[in-house]
Order: sequence, then structure tokens, then C-alpha cells
Amino acid sequence: MRKWLIIMIVAFIALLGLALSIQRPQSLSSVPLFAPSPTPTPVASENIIVTSPQVDESITQTFEVRGRARVFENVVTIRLKEKLSGQVYGETQANADAPDTGQFGEFRAGIKLSDPNLRTNTEFIVEVFQYSAKDGSERDKVSIPVRFVPVVE
Repeated sequence: MRKWLIIMIVAFIALLGLALSIQRPQSLSSVPLFAPSPTPTPVASENIIVTSPQVDESITQTFEVRGRARVFENVVTIRLKEKLSGQVYGETQANADAPDTGQFGEFRAGIKLSDPNLRTNTEFIVEVFQYSAKDGSERDKVSIPVRFVPVVE
């Protein structure tokens, strides 16, 4: 019995020492209020890199899609569809300015939403891809979820 009591006391002291050595998180008051903003991470496939918009970014009635692409005939397709219903709100194309075949080039396209019935915080998916020259399928698709926030005029 005495042996068990000694083992329990030693175990208690060891656990107490372990608990005291664990660092407590910093208080909120020591966290800087204005931390530097991180560099945006592009969303990419093997041949298409989208730098704007970013994942979960707020978009307005007019916004721009930018990136780099290495695609057939330097043409990327940009589609905007509602996340919940899948309804397509528009599709357009942009040309990448690649200097030669097999090289990346910059692309950009302005998008304008003209539906007056759009609600604030409607979730959309911006899709950037290329149509296959072989069979017309969508290839190298990059999907970026965004949220609509209208500009009040």
C-alpha cells in the first residue's frame, strides 16, 4: 500500500511539472492590430494560373480576372456561375500574350454583372479553363469561389 502511495505522489509531481512547463498562449493585447497582409496565393492548374480574384474575395458589379496561361492558341475561357444553383451568368474569352508556343503569357478580362436582382453575399464560382481542340472538353480548369457585394451608388 505504501509503495502505491509513493508512486502516486511521484506521478502527481511529474504531471504537475509537465503542466507548469506548457507555455500559455499570448494575451490578445500583445498581438499587433495591423499585421502585414500576406501575399495573395494564385490558384492554378498545370497550364493556367489565376492571380485575381483570390479565393473568397468579394467582387462587385464589375471586376477583373487576371492571370497567366499556357494554352492552345493563347485563348482562355472565363465563366461565372452561381455556386448554389450552377446558373451560368456569363462566359467570355481572353487572350494570353505568350511570346511563343508552350510559354506562359499574361491575360486579363473585365467582367460586368448586370443582373439587378443579385443579392449581397451571393456566392459565385469564377472558372478559367481552355476548351480542348481535340474534343471540346474543358481542360486545366481553375475554380475560384467569390462573394458578390454590390457597390452602392
